[in-house]
Amino acid sequence: MRIVMILTAACAAFAAVSPGVALAQSAPGSNAASGASPAAESEPAAPSAPVTVSATPSDAKLACIAAFEGAQRERNAGHFLASRAALIQCSEAQCGEVLAAECTRMFADVEAATPSVVFSAHDTGRNMDRSDVAVSVGGKQLLERLDGKPIPIDPGEYELTFSAPGVEPVKVPVVIRTGEKYRVINVVFSAPTRPEPGSAPAVTPAEPEGGGVPVLSYVLGGVGLAGVGAFVGLRVIGASDYDAMKDTCAPNCLDSDIDNLKLKYLLSNVALGVGAASLGAAIVIYAASPSGPDEPAATLALVPAPGGSRVVFDARF
Repeated sequence: MRIVMILTAACAAFAAVSPGVALAQSAPGSNAASGASPAAESEPAAPSAPVTVSATPSDAKLACIAAFEGAQRERNAGHFLASRAALIQCSEAQCGEVLAAECTRMFADVEAATPSVVFSAHDTGRNMDRSDVAVSVGGKQLLERLDGKPIPIDPGEYELTFSAPGVEPVKVPVVIRTGEKYRVINVVFSAPTRPEPGSAPAVTPAEPEGGGVPVLSYVLGGVGLAGVGAFVGLRVIGASDYDAMKDTCAPNCLDSDIDNLKLKYLLSNVALGVGAASLGAAIVIYAASPSGPDEPAATLALVPAPGGSRVVFDARF
């Protein structure tokens, strides 16, 4: 009934009826009173030009009516934002007093039913709120950056996508209810997983490689091999000298030759002991070393002793 009354009022503002044409009639004796000649009395009066008034509403009025009808359809479909835009159009003065008043009243109802949301974002890596965040729905951008102001939105189910430089996008499914005002939707960005544009990539320190052979094991192994080699060489030389002395001067060999032969055998025994100790220490250090490079777990030292020297091996487990 309200729509019919509004449409009737809009159309009636432009309806008019063509006025009748009034014919002048002369009263008897009027010519004499006016001093008109008989010839003038015999001439017929010229007919008046007809007046035409259009009864069709203007294009502006039709646009106002169409906006009003469209606003009702959008409101009933839950498209409150589109309904608000159409109601603003039909609320203008050119739409007529009755229609403008009805659109204004309906706009207040739609405005009260339109939900609004406030977006916010927090970055745990920086421990601060972020404003350089874009919000989109289905590939359509709602906000280029966050400003803390409420955003009107139609009720319904959405999947919001929050994007910011240096972090992975965050998707948030939400259900917006009719009449829900200033709903805060907050997202949390985790630590950065991709470098921001223009920033230098983070350098991750290289972890020490584990499972290698300690350097000290190589050193001791080399000393051990050298000791064993010296032992073999001195033994071979000593055995050769012994055979030669046995064949040539035994049992009357010089004391100096005998002392040289004994020294060679003594040095061979020392070389064998050092070599064996070094090889054993290398094996122990390798077995007791940690997975990564660290301070040596064992040490080997040659220290002086009464009548000579001795090898000291120190291992920590």
